[in-house]
Amino acid sequence: MRSIKTIMLYRVFFIITIISCIDGNFVYHKGKCPDNKKPGEEWMTPDCKNCVCQEWTYYCYVCPHRTIHEKFGCYIEKRDTTGASYPVCCFPYIQVCPEDKHFSKQKYKDYIDNSRQIIPAFSRK
Repeated sequence: MRSIKTIMLYRVFFIITIISCIDGNFVYHKGKCPDNKKPGEEWMTPDCKNCVCQEWTYYCYVCPHRTIHEKFGCYIEKRDTTGASYPVCCFPYIQVCPEDKHFSKQKYKDYIDNSRQIIPAFSRK
């Protein structure tokens, strides 16, 4: 007969597996935690994963897929996410619209001009 601890461990593993299949933003690692991390410790990896150490394993949340749907009159801007915490570090590109306080008419004009240069390369003549 299995112990209660073993049964609970199977249930937790099953739930984690289901969550990872649904969300897709979770990575489970077998074995000890890296760098002698202790259970309960959290850390960030250089590639923007937020990891958590558990007694027999560790898991990491990875960046989800994100699509920016451009709104008319807005532009896309790359921001510096160096040193930012999860999940902010996952999204270096933001949409800036006229109602945003850091909106720049010049950046919008440059964005539109660059877009016009790219689009003809894909059009048929």
